[in-house]
Amino acid sequence: MGISDVLRHYLDENHMTQTEFRVKNNLPLSKGSLNHAIRTKNYSPRPETLKALAAAMDMTTDELIAASETYEQAK
Repeated sequence: MGISDVLRHYLDENHMTQTEFRVKNNLPLSKGSLNHAIRTKNYSPRPETLKALAAAMDMTTDELIAASETYEQAK
């Protein structure tokens, strides 16, 4: 999945750093975990992490997965 692509795009579009994103959304991810999510090509999060990331971006998990698949197809 291209979840890392969606995360990078979201941060770029909203002019946010990883720290700002994590703090603003009170994410239950450590600094290293969020960095891993953004840098790993085939990032496959646990369901609760996927739900938290989607909620932080005002998406449902299904919308996040669909967006990540769109990024994968565009490559």
